[in-house]
Amino acid sequence: MWLLGSNYGNGVATIDFYQGYPNIYSSSWDMNFAETFSSISDQDGDLLFYTNGIYIADATNDTMQNGSGLNYGLCNQQNALSGQHIVQGTLILQLPGDTSVYYLLHETCNKNNPNYDPSELFYSIIDMKLNGGLGAVTSKNNILINDTLKSGNIVACRHGNGSDWWILVHRANSDLYYKLLFTKWGLQVIGTQHTGSVTDHYAYGQSVFSRDGTKFATSDMGSFLNIFDFDRCTGNLSNFIYVPQADTVHYAGGLSFSSNSRFLYYSEGINEYQYDMQATNISASQILLGTYDGFNSPLYTTFFLSQLASDGKIYINTGGFANVLHVINYPDSIGTACSFVQHGIQLPVWNVYTIPNFPNYRLGAVLEPGCDSLVTAQEPITKEVYFSVYPNPVLADNVTFTYTVSSETGSVCIYNIEGKEVAHYIIPQWSSVQHLKLPKMTGGVYMARLTQGNAVANTKFLKE
Repeated sequence: MWLLGSNYGNGVATIDFYQGYPNIYSSSWDMNFAETFSSISDQDGDLLFYTNGIYIADATNDTMQNGSGLNYGLCNQQNALSGQHIVQGTLILQLPGDTSVYYLLHETCNKNNPNYDPSELFYSIIDMKLNGGLGAVTSKNNILINDTLKSGNIVACRHGNGSDWWILVHRANSDLYYKLLFTKWGLQVIGTQHTGSVTDHYAYGQSVFSRDGTKFATSDMGSFLNIFDFDRCTGNLSNFIYVPQADTVHYAGGLSFSSNSRFLYYSEGINEYQYDMQATNISASQILLGTYDGFNSPLYTTFFLSQLASDGKIYINTGGFANVLHVINYPDSIGTACSFVQHGIQLPVWNVYTIPNFPNYRLGAVLEPGCDSLVTAQEPITKEVYFSVYPNPVLADNVTFTYTVSSETGSVCIYNIEGKEVAHYIIPQWSSVQHLKLPKMTGGVYMARLTQGNAVANTKFLKE
């Protein structure tokens, strides 16, 4: 099920593919959507929960228990009504081996960064056994990566063992990728890889794995299209192909692979292209499928983000406020035989850039010996760490932090409600208690973050 558009009294567009074709209708649900949207359904196709990056709603379309307050900071406050404006800013994965537990990966922009690049990758945990089967958030806003990241583009591919997941996240203004592995033991950052192009300052593109998991592509607004081979057993990217793009790009960057994984479709703002992964020279295989015809509904309907649906078609949203989608009817066919149709799908309400972020949940195992999970029964790298503040509320400038002892030197950072760092302390190895003096701080809620090696913990306190 896809949910598109901004409510504001007009409802949202619902597209369900339960019968194998898109059934499109308007729903008077409360949540508004911008670029950010993820949902998950059960094996029967019944909706379980969904999110716009601000909060999580359950199957009754009410806020899930403990589902409010995703992320934090000024960006979330400013986007509280519209939803997050982050392309592929959320992703939902079921915990391997457990049919009732789901992990939600999510980001928010950072107003303290000149380009609003996210400063953290978070995860939250949802248990569908709770609250009478409607689910509840049991753990929220856990920091998985603490770094300046390319905005959104959180994508996943099934591991070659057919159970676990690979997740790639791109560092901002860099060619570095974080490689995460999601197993029954939880989420782990298992390494990094330098490859491909350096992201632009305004990295407003899309990333996608091919349906068979052998290819990975990522784009940057008006800057580049990168294509790689992907190894589902090791998580490594290889055979990098750089495809330069035109300078006159208008909200470009949408990517989707065909269901047979042969063709990659690229939405370069006013142009829609196809690339053949079987070609000797992939960059030279470019075929122009169509150029924006000037249609407005009510604003310009250029080509933006895309998603392959379960009916085998690719749907493309627009670069403006509009009530139409573009569609590629036969994406497994070469050239114009793919039938790219501009504004071919009518929506009952206005859509503002929304498109789902779905991995291929149905991808099976690689039939190769030794292609098993790299992680065995061990404590996750993002293990829980005890961290508390006393007194709370804090009445004066003196405060005591108590935490799990560690063999590594660590740090404690304090952030205000807007996400701005107001204090930073180094804590020595083998310590478990620190008595610290706070700087002059106005009254309000603050967050303290403890970092010890790869372990991260957060706690909140009230300053009176």
